[in-house]
Amino acid sequence: MINCNTNTITSICEDNNLFFVDYLTLTFDFDSLNSVQLSKLIKGNRSKEFNIALKIQHEIYKKVFLTIKHGRNQDKYLGVLTFNPNTITNQEVHNFVRIKEITKELIEYLSPALISRKPIFNNLKISRIDITKDFKCVYNTHNILFGLLQSDRPYERKKSSYQDSKSNSLETITLGTKSERIIFYDKYKESKHDSKYLNTIRFETRFKAIKLKKKGIRLFTKLDNGTINLLGEEVWSSQSLGNVFTSNNHYVASKLNTLDISNKQKLSYLGYLYAKSIPNFKMPLSSATLSKYRKYDKLLGFTFLTNTNQEVVPHSYYFDLISGTVKSLD
Repeated sequence: MINCNTNTITSICEDNNLFFVDYLTLTFDFDSLNSVQLSKLIKGNRSKEFNIALKIQHEIYKKVFLTIKHGRNQDKYLGVLTFNPNTITNQEVHNFVRIKEITKELIEYLSPALISRKPIFNNLKISRIDITKDFKCVYNTHNILFGLLQSDRPYERKKSSYQDSKSNSLETITLGTKSERIIFYDKYKESKHDSKYLNTIRFETRFKAIKLKKKGIRLFTKLDNGTINLLGEEVWSSQSLGNVFTSNNHYVASKLNTLDISNKQKLSYLGYLYAKSIPNFKMPLSSATLSKYRKYDKLLGFTFLTNTNQEVVPHSYYFDLISGTVKSLD
């Protein structure tokens, strides 16, 4: 748990794991299909000849997808499992031992329908794995993402970003290519304002089969907590993601972006702020509007304002892996 008041760690996530798994695609071979048993496990399917996509009919596994492929001249079937282990447990699973247990239970649940002479679980191969890290207590998410977007990185020419059209705030930045993708995003907004992700920026990187095979990682059972950490740290280090960067957004603008109001309302409020800094100038505002703006003043800490035209000195930040926070050098 992170103490946001002191910006320090009181205890790091389970087993001191720096990264955790957010998405998995696993493949496996099996010998035959029991269609009767399969019909009891599925909710519906989108099927083509020799290719069936299934949604599992089970309260725990309802967000797990199973695709079954079988060519005309093939003796075996190919199964593809796609799921987020965290949706099965309804909580973030930091310990990979637990993810293995969850996956084994899932395979056992499917086993009546998937007939195989060899144990399916022991032969699961990784087709894709997404590794993530959450950084908590980030009160100026837009500024941090903006500063990171402007910083120099090895993927300098392969950047993209997403900005919310209503709030004008930066929500996601993507580095790299489709096969080697790194993402930083506002987890609170991505989760549709789940309170446990308030002031959280999530780092996410994806590994596909080709990249994992080059590293000698193919079988799911061979993965462990240490390997997950090494994969995440390798990307983190090679892309210099822990380097210091600066953010020099306009002070007032950055504050305004934290208000959940329209751009038109922000512009009106900004006019009020500038008018406040002019001696003996009074804006013709209704008592209701004035009361609302004073509420914004209190919320943003604008008890008085004399330097709205000035930019603050750029702040220097870095993402600290150990504490799971964004730290300032100022």
